[in-house]
Amino acid sequence: MTENKEDIDFERKILEMEMPLKKFISEEEKETSWKEILLTVEGDSHKRSIIKNLYWVAAAASVLIIIGVALWPIVDSGFRTSDHEKLTIGLTDGSSVTLNNKSRLDVADDFGEKDRRVSLRGEAFFTVQRDEMKPFVIAIGRHEVIVVGTSFNVNYKENLAEVTVRSGKVRLQADNKVLILEAGEKGVISLAGELSRVEWNANDFAWYSETLIFKEKSLKEIAEILSKIFNRRVEVSPTIASCTLSGKIEYETIDDILVIIEVTFDVEWKVESNRIYIYGDKGC
Repeated sequence: MTENKEDIDFERKILEMEMPLKKFISEEEKETSWKEILLTVEGDSHKRSIIKNLYWVAAAASVLIIIGVALWPIVDSGFRTSDHEKLTIGLTDGSSVTLNNKSRLDVADDFGEKDRRVSLRGEAFFTVQRDEMKPFVIAIGRHEVIVVGTSFNVNYKENLAEVTVRSGKVRLQADNKVLILEAGEKGVISLAGELSRVEWNANDFAWYSETLIFKEKSLKEIAEILSKIFNRRVEVSPTIASCTLSGKIEYETIDDILVIIEVTFDVEWKVESNRIYIYGDKGC
């Protein structure tokens, strides 16, 4: 009974630490076509890891006598997610980090004492508590992302880094090169360590906000976006690949999006292992 209560209390604390993303849709994006569809599904709680305590009990003579109980917490400063899992982490400085699937965040044992340093491999959305005396530093390979207080997305895979800023300013540092990004800007660090600005896309946050925005996107383009977000291979038959969709979709799972596509275009879809195939004979 005690362990169940501790698990429930821990789950409640984790949920309290989650910081939902506010809507960040521009006025232009709100003017969608007549095909605009809105699907709202209440979120589901993500899987959490429970840290358990280990007790050592010593016995003496013929009678079991507890001579001391030492509490040794098993501390793992690394947070990991599996292939189709997301995890929100509350840091001691009040900042929040949400890990996308197949990602890892390492937090220094002395985080928040002298500085605020973490390292990332994979993708994560950061909401950083402002502290001008202790900049928040994210190590991505041999490069760094440095902020004071802001919210932004970092995608670091196969030594290629993309940083998209939602609010505040972000400093990208690659060797002796520096690039300052502001809200609504996106920066890339190439394999060679070169810095550049690229086009910003609201769907860069889609995996986190669970909101997709399409403006005359073809089903082929949408399939590519879904493949990236859900870490699954999504394909479309040639007969419907050029059909376009405009609108805003709020979702919980990929099935929610597939149902909308099915109803809108009168098509079908099927799942085979880790592959999803959308098909139809009527065209657009």
